[in-house]
Amino acid sequence: MKHSSYARNLVLCAALVLPLSIVPQTAYATEQQTDEPVVSEETVSEEVNVKPVEETQEPSHESGTEESSNTSVSENLPEEKPLEEDKAQEEPLPVASPASSERASSETSQEPKIELGIISDTHVGPNKQKENGRLEEALNLFTEKNVDRIIVDGDLTDNGYEDQLKTYSEVLDKVEGEAPIIESLGNHELYNGSYEGVQKFTKDYPLTHQKVNGYHIITLSPGAGSVKEADLSKVTEEDVPLKKDYIAAGTPTLKNTDSYAYARTWLDKQLSQASQDTPDLPIFVFFHHPIKNTFYVSDEWHGSGLVGAFDKYKNVVSFSGHIHSANQHPRSIYQDEKGWTAVNTVTLSYMEQEKGYQEGSVPDNAGEVAQAMVLNADGSKVSINMYDIGSEGKPQGPIQTWTFDVNKERPYTNARYDKAKAPAFASDAKLTVSEVGPTNATFTFDQAQVNPDSVEGDIVHSYHYVFTDNDGKKIQEFKTWSDFYINPQPNPYVYKYKSFKPNTAYTVTITPVNAFGQENLDSKLTASFVTPDRERVYPTKADVEKGLPKADLVDTTFTKDGLKDANGRSYLNEDGADVNNLPSSPTTKIPGKIVFDDKVNDYVADFSHSESQGYKTPITKEEFEKIQDGFTFSTTARVNYFDGTADIFGATQGAGFIFEVGKSSEESAYLEFWAHDGGSYHIAKTLNAINFGEWNHLTGVYDGKLLRLYVNGIQIASEEMSGKIKPLPSKSQYWVIGGDIEGDGSLTGQFNGAVKSAKIFSKPLSDAEVALLYAQEMGLDPLTLEPVKKGEEPGKDPSTDPKTEPTTDPTSDPKTEAKVLSLVKGVNYQESNKAEYTGFYKSVEMKSQSATKEAGEGAVIETINADEAEKVMFVQALPKTSDLKSVTPIAFISGLFMLMLAALSYVFRKYQD
Repeated sequence: MKHSSYARNLVLCAALVLPLSIVPQTAYATEQQTDEPVVSEETVSEEVNVKPVEETQEPSHESGTEESSNTSVSENLPEEKPLEEDKAQEEPLPVASPASSERASSETSQEPKIELGIISDTHVGPNKQKENGRLEEALNLFTEKNVDRIIVDGDLTDNGYEDQLKTYSEVLDKVEGEAPIIESLGNHELYNGSYEGVQKFTKDYPLTHQKVNGYHIITLSPGAGSVKEADLSKVTEEDVPLKKDYIAAGTPTLKNTDSYAYARTWLDKQLSQASQDTPDLPIFVFFHHPIKNTFYVSDEWHGSGLVGAFDKYKNVVSFSGHIHSANQHPRSIYQDEKGWTAVNTVTLSYMEQEKGYQEGSVPDNAGEVAQAMVLNADGSKVSINMYDIGSEGKPQGPIQTWTFDVNKERPYTNARYDKAKAPAFASDAKLTVSEVGPTNATFTFDQAQVNPDSVEGDIVHSYHYVFTDNDGKKIQEFKTWSDFYINPQPNPYVYKYKSFKPNTAYTVTITPVNAFGQENLDSKLTASFVTPDRERVYPTKADVEKGLPKADLVDTTFTKDGLKDANGRSYLNEDGADVNNLPSSPTTKIPGKIVFDDKVNDYVADFSHSESQGYKTPITKEEFEKIQDGFTFSTTARVNYFDGTADIFGATQGAGFIFEVGKSSEESAYLEFWAHDGGSYHIAKTLNAINFGEWNHLTGVYDGKLLRLYVNGIQIASEEMSGKIKPLPSKSQYWVIGGDIEGDGSLTGQFNGAVKSAKIFSKPLSDAEVALLYAQEMGLDPLTLEPVKKGEEPGKDPSTDPKTEPTTDPTSDPKTEAKVLSLVKGVNYQESNKAEYTGFYKSVEMKSQSATKEAGEGAVIETINADEAEKVMFVQALPKTSDLKSVTPIAFISGLFMLMLAALSYVFRKYQD
């Protein structure tokens, strides 16, 4: 890079090159250019002496001229013929330095040549050993290949923090003999960094136009405003080591993370100059975000502002990253109908694919994939070779090669869709279904085969699974990738699915799909199986007596007075204000509204409204250390109907853990438990896990070996994971109720529903403890996990406990002597529930004692003990939720009727007397 190793190489190169040729430095400053290039006679003669022209050489450019192909100096000079009228105002290009044209000066070649090492999305940082190691391996590969330049095409780090950029610079300096490095910036550098802050470590401008070995290289970075052109005359080699190669450079005047519209005028000027200078050679353009609807997955992940930018320049070859997709896919290169080429630059961090697959957009084995490419250009011919960096710990390949000539027919256009043929299973391919559980099964089968008549580079991209019942009715379907991105591709193919319905008969049919979406419905594998019923684990009496450990990290509930946490945690809104003391202002960001919910008979945080936000609570370093090897988190929540995805509780930012939900059907949502082990995310998930509008208790447990996902105390999914939980970035260190956290501490992933409680334990709970937690949260009997029956105490088995007696009317109990002094409302004792009762008596007097228990209407009256333990009266009343409005009239009428009978009896006796 423009680092210590390059500086050492620069001295050696200068010692070798300077005696051979000298070029005035002023020739490279854009501000000093005139209508004609500055070229001294001495310079020309020395170049000609170094690179003598072979009279017998023939030009190899199909559209070139003998003068433009046989003279090394003329390659670097504007044509002597007058410019066309519409280009008369363009500035001529400076002469390229001999030092940057070493390959072009070869005595054995008549064409310019260049070799580039290309990577992107390196995402290095102080705590990212995997990414740091992969960057080092890629640099070693490029050094071995003796490339002329190394291009890093954006997303060097996660956030653009200084410590991350310092790590990036340190990794580059570790590799001896590396070529000079050119960077374009991505969105991640700009999240928390600045152009100036990044330039401090890269020593390069966000926008550059250079000429290396006779080829033009242009880099773009996202931004806004306008381009502030660099005054190259004031730039030193210490500031920018590649200054000698610069034709132009600049910086956006404003920050933006995904737009290039601000640079269109500047870019068109550079392209026009490059095209005039080398009309038959490729022009290499590097920018982080792809142009929409070019190569694979760019329809989903792309930038803005560059559509149509290359339509006039058929020799442009552009490179972009951002999407992280793998380059074994033939559509990762795209050639436009107008001629230019777009290439995906892959990633050295985790891989991501397109949406719509069972694994989501990030496969379970995404962390195994890292790739780099080496480009060779010989005149107008371009060859791009992909190398695997991730699978074996050292570069392997090439695993894919693309070759084309910018002056000839394009082989990688969308015409390949019409020529491609669907793949097929071999005639002896077999499908086995094993490890069948209540919600899971494992499918093992021989990989399908690419159709030999399909287009070059086609692959078996994916498989389509269709599940039917005994009557042939389709009940489920999904798609999985074929693991084409793993090198070598595994065969047989094994896929574990974990979202079946328990106690259900299935017949599965699997068909193969190629890279162009062509499915072979005539080639299929079929099998039948039945999932057993799910088993529930019940707590024992010993479990109940032992109880649960303390939720020592988070133990949050909601009350009419606000949010409460048993650990004394503070909770903030997005702006960092205490949620229980928010300022009264129209601009104050309000978290979920606290309301009373009749279905759970408690206060809850309601996130149903669009303006609602989550509650975030800061996490300390010590708390992170407690959850490294295991933890449990839980919440009682209701999911409303919605489209898309949302987060209930937790936090993720390339780290951490969370509950995420999304729409499965019109009636239900899927549930996922995400956790990051420092390498990649692992996800325990299941479809149709929870019905919209219903309250459920959700629990996620990590025990150092598995992620276990529970709904209402029953384990419904699991996922293997054995690493330590990766801490969140410094500005994202919050747990969030009702959402997720961004890299800058702002909130995202807004939940649509309500939350009753949130807990985090610093230890993994057992199945029985999860069931006991579920019982406590939902107010159930911990032994039966059913609602408490009338007349029973929670946690006691009425069939085996001799101390349990049926509730009786205290007025008929001979051991109870009591007198009701003032009846406010009538009560049916036999129908009353012995749990928590609203008292409807103003006072109760025990005859054996003069003590009187006073209770106003609506107060709770507990058991009253009188005159030792044997004289007890239970004053009971109907539950709070009962409607007693009809009791009083009935009691009144009954009493009135009895009085009338008594009066008639009295009159009758008097009459007899």
